[in-house]
Amino acid sequence: MPVLLFFLLSTCLLTEVTAVDECDSGPCMNGAACSDQYADSYTCECVEAWQGVNCEVPIVYQVCPFGHVYEYVANITTGVLPRRFSCQANFRFQGATEVNFTFVSHDIEPNKDAIWLEAGFFADSSNDSGALDSGDLVKQPTLTFKDAGSNYWIVIFTDMTGISRGLTLEISADRDDCYPISCMNGATCIDLLRDYRCICAPGYDGINCQDGVSRHRM
Repeated sequence: MPVLLFFLLSTCLLTEVTAVDECDSGPCMNGAACSDQYADSYTCECVEAWQGVNCEVPIVYQVCPFGHVYEYVANITTGVLPRRFSCQANFRFQGATEVNFTFVSHDIEPNKDAIWLEAGFFADSSNDSGALDSGDLVKQPTLTFKDAGSNYWIVIFTDMTGISRGLTLEISADRDDCYPISCMNGATCIDLLRDYRCICAPGYDGINCQDGVSRHRM
């Protein structure tokens, strides 16, 4: 019995000493968190833009349910979003000088789901600091971009733990309606919200100051 007890204790101690943490080799990639498991295994918890056993595969985003948007005034909604869902869409507002994106409703779970909304043409969700969730959107429901160009993009990501009710987004874009210049005959153009007004020089009349005024009318 003493010999058997010694053998069992030695086996347990040897097992404890020689146990290997599978995360020590750093198998998880692209900022993923590694969790050591039993039976010489591990799991990787990927950040939003990656997938795969070791989080080595970039997520290929499908187009969001509302599609690409080109209208200067739009109201879009995603509807219910499934688990582990990701999508991307582009917005284009030619000549825009100011664009406002207002999140009317949203169900973006902090630290699990995420939204990226940026100026530019190519979506890049690899930067965690730019990710938004419902906590951020309650504090600042409207994102305003001034003189940031014509192109914008959005990426939406949900995790595997729950279904998201999605979001509703109102878009309002404005441009310099005096370009190209519509006012004629030396008139001054005043840029308004998606409109313009011409201040005619003396002797001219009309929406664009295109009509000469006769001396009799003057």
